[in-house]
Amino acid sequence: MSLAITPFKYSLLSIAIAAVTACGSGNDQVSDISGTGQAVISGPITGFGSVHVNGVHFITDDTAITIDNMSGKKQSDLHVGQWVTIIGEVDERGEGIATSLEFEESMKGPVTGIDISNNSITALGQTIIVDAITVFKGVSLETLTVADNITVSGINDAEGRIHATFIELLSEVNEAEIQGHISNLNSAEQTFFINDLLVNYSSASTIEIEASLQNGLFVNVEGNFDGTKLIAINIEQNELSDELSEDLEAEIEGIITHIDQTNQFFQLQGISVNYSAVKIFENGDATDLMLNAAVEVEGSINASGQLVASSIAFEAEDNVEVEGIVDNVDATAATVTVMGHTFNVDIDTVIFDERDQLTMFNLSSIVAGDYLEIQAYTKGSDTLIASALTRTESDTAASISGPVDTIDLASRSVSVLSFSYDLSDAAIVFENAQGLDVSAVDDFLSALQVGDILTIEGALENGFVIETVAVEGTD
Repeated sequence: MSLAITPFKYSLLSIAIAAVTACGSGNDQVSDISGTGQAVISGPITGFGSVHVNGVHFITDDTAITIDNMSGKKQSDLHVGQWVTIIGEVDERGEGIATSLEFEESMKGPVTGIDISNNSITALGQTIIVDAITVFKGVSLETLTVADNITVSGINDAEGRIHATFIELLSEVNEAEIQGHISNLNSAEQTFFINDLLVNYSSASTIEIEASLQNGLFVNVEGNFDGTKLIAINIEQNELSDELSEDLEAEIEGIITHIDQTNQFFQLQGISVNYSAVKIFENGDATDLMLNAAVEVEGSINASGQLVASSIAFEAEDNVEVEGIVDNVDATAATVTVMGHTFNVDIDTVIFDERDQLTMFNLSSIVAGDYLEIQAYTKGSDTLIASALTRTESDTAASISGPVDTIDLASRSVSVLSFSYDLSDAAIVFENAQGLDVSAVDDFLSALQVGDILTIEGALENGFVIETVAVEGTD
């Protein structure tokens, strides 16, 4: 899992397959769609065990699981980070039975470019954005190389970029695959583009489209990539809206790809969302609705197939990152303490085991002494909410990154997340927001401001020995 604080995050991670709230954690979160009957929920998987979807406990004993149009799959075939759609029955207690769970990859094919500084990958003519909660399997952004074959799961933004929630390294690819919107359709030459990828469909054996191919249509294409174009074998219309019917309750998350503020509707995963009657906004208001805003919408489907929103939530931006040894785990209270900082773990927390690659992995699997990487955000003055939690191999290094609370020039110390850190040791290396070394601690602290994001790194030697201190740069 890549763990670097980034300014834009796309997902509220509403899908939680056996997240830590399962089996009696201290979290009382219940979805607003409870007691509504049949419902559809779409988002990435955050953990495994019994199935939870935004506070709804789904029984999955008889769930029909489909992966890339192949039915009869098992829960063990799924992976944390994969973007799925669940349809099920929900009763008034927030308990449910999952009727179906479907996963389809966003793209599969060879890498043609890697930009580590901008957290992006190019493959099959697509720009793939990774962030702190992108789950990597078999590879990382740093070890990925051009010509590697990968499969990607995620969600498209208004520019067609894929914001990846899951990336897996493949040993080989028999057929390439891509999802996206058709552009520059040329019916005479039987070609179109999906972003920068040229698709030739003259020899396609299967084209499953409601009417006809047209610009703007969201499709899934499978075929052979010859290095310059994708020679299509199968083309299928692939809209989440196909899963929706009147009076169905829905909880959909994604990125706004079109918005009409005059008529108060926007597009989310190809679904038209009417927000004129929203009763609840979380972490923002209607003025924050704009292109590429990451939102979670709850509401019901009307006769026109439009999602009439009752609540809209914006995601809180991560501003905390900790890497270190676990001090304590309280599965009942759903908390974990690392480097003296206690984090609340809820149904939206991505929980991943990089060390042992355990699939059935949750908070109760973690013990004191384990080494964790945690991405989090602050809520209120003293509450830390973990958005991503990864168990990795043990390390003798540790780090804490978060907003500065106070600065004490006299004692040459700072407080980060209510912990005081003594920076008077002459051996500490300081770096300013421009990435330049600062030789004197007094100069560094004089330029520092309350609220700046400070990263403190050091060694775990009879405690935490600070070695470097850096201010997060500004774009």
